[in-house]
Amino acid sequence: ADELERIDLLEFVAFLREKKKLAPRTVFNKFTCVMTFLESQGIPKLLGKNDKPRFVETEVAIFEDNQLTDLYPVCTLYHRTLYDFLLMTGFREQEAMHITWQNIRFKGNIVEMRWKPQFGWSPKAYKEREVPVPDELLETLEVYRKTLPEKRAVSGALVFSTRSGKCDTHMIRALKRNATKAGLNPDDFWLHKFRATFATTHLRAGVDLKTVMAWMGQ
Repeated sequence: ADELERIDLLEFVAFLREKKKLAPRTVFNKFTCVMTFLESQGIPKLLGKNDKPRFVETEVAIFEDNQLTDLYPVCTLYHRTLYDFLLMTGFREQEAMHITWQNIRFKGNIVEMRWKPQFGWSPKAYKEREVPVPDELLETLEVYRKTLPEKRAVSGALVFSTRSGKCDTHMIRALKRNATKAGLNPDDFWLHKFRATFATTHLRAGVDLKTVMAWMGQ
């Protein structure tokens, strides 16, 4: 660590931004982790104040009730179920893509996020977790499951999949198409917005921040 120089840290930031194509806030977070490590090792400050990456703190956008009320009528049962799932679990897109029926604990009102070696996939930061969900979501999932062919309804099958049982990689494209069909601005609809709405709803309801963060895998 004592061999690091200013140019190495600047190149690291450039790598995150230009090669990895990470968002400014993610670049800042990863840079801060490195700087914290170096400080713990007694490495003197190598960068000036103007060398550090910056990001603009934007206001969190959430779905308003009327947006979803207008969206749902044009959606298929599949997409209504998917949007309810994202809204009531706070799952990320990749997490929803890899959820299987065995992760839905209908009797315990729990949805599990688990490592999926069979798909070559693991949760962000390798964090597994359990999220409590309302009866409303479980009832919706049960109705949807009954419409599926047997091979897509078995325990190990993906909950949200293509007709061939593979991961649905077109969730965002379908969301924007449904928004357009409903006469809404597709630019106001993206999958992470369901996650932000989940967090905001629970915080407004009085759930403490640490618990919400644990449910979201942060």
